[in-house]
Amino acid sequence: MATAATSSKMPVLAALTLLLLAVACRASPYYPLELGYYRYKCPQAEAIVKAVMEKAIGQNPGNGAAVIRMLFHDCFVEGCDASVLLDPTPFSPTPEKLSAPNNPSLRGFELIDAIKYALEAACPGVVSCADIIAFAARDASYFLSHGKVFFDMPAGRLDGTFSNASEPLKFLVPPTSNLSDLISSFVVKGMSVEDLVVLSGAHTVGRSHCSSFVPDRLAVRSDINPGLAGFLRSHCPANPTSSDDPTVMQDVVTPNNMDNQYYKNVLSHTVLFTSDAALLTSPETAKLVLDNANIPGWWEDMFKKAMVKMASIQVKTGYQGQSIPSIAASPSSRRTVRSTSIHTRRRASLPPPLPARRCCRAPPCGPPPPPPLPAAAGGTMKGGWSSPCTCGLEAIANHRRKPELEEDGTVELHPHAPRLPTAAPPRASLLPRPSLRAAVAAAPPCCRTGNDDGRVDFVYKRPAALLVDDVDHEKQSRSKMASKVAALLSCALLVVGAAADYYTPPTPGTCGLKVGYYHDKCPPAEAIVKHVVGAAVRQNPGIGAGLIRMLFHDCFVEGCDASVLLDPTPENPQPEKLGPPNNPSLRGFEVIDAAKAAVERACPGVVSCADIVAFAARDASFFLSGRGVDFDMPAGRLDGRYSNASRTLDFLPPPTLNLSELVANFAVKGLGVEDMVVLAGSHTVGRSHCSSFVPDRIAVPSDINLSFASILRGQCPASPSPSDDPTVVQDVVTPDTLDNQYYKNVLAHRVLFTSDASLLSSPATAKMVSDNANIPGWWEDRFKVAMVKMASVEVKTGNQGEVRRNCRAVNYY
Repeated sequence: MATAATSSKMPVLAALTLLLLAVACRASPYYPLELGYYRYKCPQAEAIVKAVMEKAIGQNPGNGAAVIRMLFHDCFVEGCDASVLLDPTPFSPTPEKLSAPNNPSLRGFELIDAIKYALEAACPGVVSCADIIAFAARDASYFLSHGKVFFDMPAGRLDGTFSNASEPLKFLVPPTSNLSDLISSFVVKGMSVEDLVVLSGAHTVGRSHCSSFVPDRLAVRSDINPGLAGFLRSHCPANPTSSDDPTVMQDVVTPNNMDNQYYKNVLSHTVLFTSDAALLTSPETAKLVLDNANIPGWWEDMFKKAMVKMASIQVKTGYQGQSIPSIAASPSSRRTVRSTSIHTRRRASLPPPLPARRCCRAPPCGPPPPPPLPAAAGGTMKGGWSSPCTCGLEAIANHRRKPELEEDGTVELHPHAPRLPTAAPPRASLLPRPSLRAAVAAAPPCCRTGNDDGRVDFVYKRPAALLVDDVDHEKQSRSKMASKVAALLSCALLVVGAAADYYTPPTPGTCGLKVGYYHDKCPPAEAIVKHVVGAAVRQNPGIGAGLIRMLFHDCFVEGCDASVLLDPTPENPQPEKLGPPNNPSLRGFEVIDAAKAAVERACPGVVSCADIVAFAARDASFFLSGRGVDFDMPAGRLDGRYSNASRTLDFLPPPTLNLSELVANFAVKGLGVEDMVVLAGSHTVGRSHCSSFVPDRIAVPSDINLSFASILRGQCPASPSPSDDPTVVQDVVTPDTLDNQYYKNVLAHRVLFTSDASLLSSPATAKMVSDNANIPGWWEDRFKVAMVKMASVEVKTGNQGEVRRNCRAVNYY
């Protein structure tokens, strides 16, 4: 009876599950998008976009304004799907970019090309063009505001396959619009009056063609400020034409700064467009203008939210657009994920989704682009609207040309430009995700699965009878399964399944790293490591510097997996520690051995060597900084089984790199420009071999301080060799203290390496150096965050690694 009663309740539970499905899954403010969407698919994606945007805006701030406007023009027409990027083809001769609101004024296409090229080199076929536009607009806001407008941008958009020039005329309101027209156009897209006023603040940057405002603001009576009107008349013809239509800045006070000056301009009637002036025609919008103009930080906070909201308009997922599969997400792996959607049968009969665009200007496997159009039709881009790439993989094979930014901020393709560095081979975290069957059988039961995009994390308990039945059903109907609905089912299980013991919510400890990971497994683990490291640093501060450097050298090669510790064996005579960047300069191996031995005595076979390396670097920072750099280090890493000396040359940056090379090197590992600048501060401790800087800093002219160069010449031979290569301290002021002295040394040109000096070669990084040097506590706070971020690079979990008994050898030895 009990069994029958239980069985009778199962349909009720299932019905309740599906009833709560929409509420549960759409509870996320970003649904169907996700923050950190490319964390596993392409970890370096957002960093690559940010690096390219920083360079582009540094050369021409107008690039940033153009990309922000591009996001608006893309999202308000067909949704945020990169349809605005598509070039004309014989099948679609008039795409959105040729429409009047976009041609010739919309810019930034070459910049998106440059970003896409870099991403395709790192993660082919993974990152959508729609997400690139969203990230680029986010980063443009950050750099133009000098870091004040900083926010996370959810991702997971697919690229659209439809683009028609008639659509922008329907949804992009002209600058001559009145307030009611503006509000209507925003409401249609799910945006509010406040969103309208806040997003209008982007008019504080960028330029406008005279034809956009002369007819209704200068040629006729208007409320425009007479002084601004006189200025504009001196720059614009009385009757602008397509052949005589110059541009003027939209904000004459702070033309290149993303700030709230626009609202002050609205109040003083010094704005270009009728649509700008219209914000004062309603008490509600006038009050919003006043608040944005006068309350510090108000507009910036509102703008962040409005940008994320706009970037979520009518996003495409599943079969609505071009899919963005994981690097190794094969069709077979996708078929193994079950679906319970009422549309399963219909979708099972559909063809597979189109692959992600390899070139943002053309849909995949479409016809090649037409020849370059004449200037009148093609706008202001170099070479017209012609696409620089063709279909699919041929785009990369046939066009191995790196887009380069010109002095005027545009992009030209140079035939002989070097290729961007490629990423490491796909790591286990990028391999096909386990099916539901594998998830049930896995021990520990941890997986990242759900829909094709891996948006839902869930962990199943093996005793769950319902899921065992699902596995059997999966075996019978595998050909009908679609992975998207598995994500929806798991989302409903999150709400109602926990009470029935069907679902265990994921934690960082099961599907990632976790602070206090050894709290129950080995309570004294972190204290033991800290004791060993403290004793070593007190005896020789240089060991602490060596341990910090060891974490960097470990994580950048094969991820944070202690592969740098492995000794040579007959089967592997050349491990990482024998690579030129490590041998003979890398130190601290004996300290790791001592910490491992002590931990093994307390908790045999529990604590990984990779976690010990991370703890040791954290503790070295603590002791070298006089306890000023104190932070929690998440744990749960496993030890790798592969180590090869040649990989160190692929990923560890030599000290001779320039800034752009450094940025690219860090971006490949998912670390940003600020991370790079902050982590470079560890050069305030430790020593360097003369051979690392004499050839390019002392033996040839450089910007190095003359007195500092003289000191170094007194300590180093003119031509260092393996038999004559002494070491010198990196920071002559506070050589054994982890502090911000390094940045003061950079500003004074008293640093050893070309890579150190290069931090002053960009306004953005020079500003970071200055802040780290002059603001008390600024660098220390960022160093803590950057260390944790670096220590999370490509970590191994599950069956990707092991817990070594001896840190110098894999377990089968």
